[in-house]
Amino acid sequence: MTPSVFRTVWEVPRSMRAAVQSSFYLSSDALNAASPWTQESSPYGPLVQYHIAEINPPTLRSTPGFDGEVTWRDWQGFITRLRGTSGLLRIVDYFRMRPRFDLLNAGASALWSDGDLWSDGKPWVIGALPPFVTLAENAKAGDDSIVMQGLPPNTPDVLNPSDLTELRPGGIATPYGNLYECIHSGRANANGKTRVYIQPGLRQDFNAGDMCVLRYPTSVFRLADKTQGIVTRTAPGGHGSLGFKLIEKMPNG
Repeated sequence: MTPSVFRTVWEVPRSMRAAVQSSFYLSSDALNAASPWTQESSPYGPLVQYHIAEINPPTLRSTPGFDGEVTWRDWQGFITRLRGTSGLLRIVDYFRMRPRFDLLNAGASALWSDGDLWSDGKPWVIGALPPFVTLAENAKAGDDSIVMQGLPPNTPDVLNPSDLTELRPGGIATPYGNLYECIHSGRANANGKTRVYIQPGLRQDFNAGDMCVLRYPTSVFRLADKTQGIVTRTAPGGHGSLGFKLIEKMPNG
């Protein structure tokens, strides 16, 4: 499957990745028929699954301070660039930019075999998962599991529920959502492979060797409606606040 119309996908700069409150979740829409006698609901589906993000950046100044921080003017310009619901933007979930394994194991350090440091005086940083791994097998659209390779061998709980991964065919990010959430823990075998159960089902076919992004996995969204991202300014000081709701771009949406 490919998108019906290609549009520029604007990426939110890393300097603007901040939120005082946010949500990022998979919405699963099904048809529901209620019994006229018991009122029990009988769902059919889900027919479609897509991510929804709601983000509230911190209150921002009108002009940057001495450290050049982001201002509400930066955000207003970015939102205006999207031209309402027609524009596309690529974001990460600010609170799930790395898998749980990294949060528990990253930060260990090591020296070179001769005891030296890097030229900048810093050691190796070890313990975290690689930024990306690859698919070990072909996978079809609709599949709810994939086999990853390139993980630390013989490692329990290498991926965990709610971890996110972005699949990139041929290593290239798609202009629509290819973000998936792990729903079970996975153990890497002696070859560094594990089967990962995911939701939603795959949005397209993938081939062995395609990229599975584990660090900073992204998806593509559009504004939920034209009222999103409006900046409210307050006096004195000219500070501004905003919030916006985003709906994931589907392959043929």
